Amino acid sequence: MIINNTAVKIDSNVEPTKALNFGISDVRLVVDILSKLYAHPIQTLVQEYICNGRDAMREAGTWGKHPIVIQVPNSLDPVFKVRDFGVGITPDRMENVFVNYGSSTKRNTNTQTGGFGIGAKSAFSYTDSFGVTSFVDGVRYVYMAHLGEQGGVLLIEKSATKESNGVEISIGVKPKDIHEFYNAVQRCVRFWSEPIKFVGTNTIVQEKPMTTLGDMSIYKGESRTIFLVDGIEYPTLRDSESFYRSRDYELHSSGHVVAIHVPNGFFKIASSRERLENNDDNKQKQSSMFNRQTKYVEFIRDKLTNEKETLSGRLSTKNTYSGLVGVNGVVVPLGNGLYFSGNYLRWDKEYFTIRKVRRGRRGSVHYEVDSVDRFNVSQVTLFKSSEPDNITARKLNYWLSQRVGADDILLSVEQANLIPCRETIFTKEVLDVSTLPIPAKATSTKPKKTAREAIAKRLRSDKSVSHHKIHDLNRASNWVTIVESESDIDWELVALTTVYMVPKQNLDLITIPTKTVEETKKFLLSQNRANALGVSYFSDRVKQLPCLKKFCTRNIQSDLYAYLVKIDPSIKAHNDALQKEYDSIVAKYPLIKVLTDVYSKESQDILLKEITKQMKEDK
Repeated sequence: MIINNTAVKIDSNVEPTKALNFGISDVRLVVDILSKLYAHPIQTLVQEYICNGRDAMREAGTWGKHPIVIQVPNSLDPVFKVRDFGVGITPDRMENVFVNYGSSTKRNTNTQTGGFGIGAKSAFSYTDSFGVTSFVDGVRYVYMAHLGEQGGVLLIEKSATKESNGVEISIGVKPKDIHEFYNAVQRCVRFWSEPIKFVGTNTIVQEKPMTTLGDMSIYKGESRTIFLVDGIEYPTLRDSESFYRSRDYELHSSGHVVAIHVPNGFFKIASSRERLENNDDNKQKQSSMFNRQTKYVEFIRDKLTNEKETLSGRLSTKNTYSGLVGVNGVVVPLGNGLYFSGNYLRWDKEYFTIRKVRRGRRGSVHYEVDSVDRFNVSQVTLFKSSEPDNITARKLNYWLSQRVGADDILLSVEQANLIPCRETIFTKEVLDVSTLPIPAKATSTKPKKTAREAIAKRLRSDKSVSHHKIHDLNRASNWVTIVESESDIDWELVALTTVYMVPKQNLDLITIPTKTVEETKKFLLSQNRANALGVSYFSDRVKQLPCLKKFCTRNIQSDLYAYLVKIDPSIKAHNDALQKEYDSIVAKYPLIKVLTDVYSKESQDILLKEITKQMKEDK
């Protein structure tokens, strides 16, 4: 993306000397500053690397011809990868562009998305290290970008390859962030039409527009108007004067996304690439874009209100552009007192009467409400039936009881045929009642009351309770803790395990294994002491370093750890000593810190060999 660069001429009264170039003495400080640019680091880094891959393929002429490959992290393989088939990164380009902040090859073109020279390093806002594999003319270069003492990119392998040119970025993902990475990928590529190959999931959706109008596209989805800058979604500016001016031209109707396509360079993008810059130039451009879209809407509205157009043609046009609020709100007269406005069919009660069926909460009863003078056509189900009315009613009642969602309106085909252009207004398939099952008549299944229906109270950490039948409690497969009154409860314990309060007279009804409060404390300590002793969780690969084995622990929830320490303070003293020893080893061998952040087996093997080699040399 083209960024303004203005040369500055300086007059001086001294002899010209060699300029002193700016440098970076501590890259960690720069990374810390740059990371604060991002309000949503994961969303931004995902967008940056996917767009970088697209830009590289545009440069190579392969975009749209060969699918970019995006690996979406999941619990089995928690790694985010982007593999493009562009020009690749040569060693020279790696040295002079990739590692330098502010260096970019995209600054003089609007055919590519980047330009600030910081996107390739955006992963540092999330992690201390990530992998870069470059394929260039039959040679494979494997790099590890890391934040060591000075930070940099380490070439760890060079080998021959038959793979096509391009680059693969690999970032280890924390398990708790997997879902956020998934959402970030979905957001980035949602409106792209070019082919993409997804690995690790088959649920990422690339939306297809319902229709287009000028430089607008209309999609089904959340109600909003957005700008698509080279396919990337940006919200409209909504502050001060710009907000109120844009309100006059709100485009989307309920349940639709209206996307306005603009090219790179049209708007000034913030350095974080997360939003449009809030400046006067952008506000003016946004207002002009809204004015332009309004003219498109007015053109469609004129067609809808032109009585020379056929009724079916007007309704078809309205349906096509229903995602635009200015079109959806147009009232189309159907004749005989009928009107179509928005998604609603309106009429005079004297001409047309219908009863709306609503699912109730009175047992299994579904009842009718008063006759209405309008309804939302999206809620209407047309049905046809040749069966007696009582059988039809029972089948439809049962069919309604199985559905989830808003109230349904059942309308017979005979009634719908009284409405002009019925096929255009009602787009759902007609429900054939003969295909529906007839429910069996309900019979009473109430069990006789027994002593086992006595009530126990389930205690919760917020000191609230819920009531459970002891009969149901006995079906539990796990042991529970039983107390007779709240006076002998350790409320911290309630947050960590299941505790029930059962009256003394009902204790003989309990058949599942139970424990007292003291027994539960001992059990938690014995079962979790080993997990609580340690510094950090390491993968099985990292545990191959003998010096790290003693520091390994399994994941244990923080509140359980705090509780165990309270019961046995020696656990914390032991862990403090382990932490001190671990910190001294990491200080001596800094690559251990990089090793613990790496998910790739290949990278772990290389780092393990290097650390082992250093340890042997020290001996």
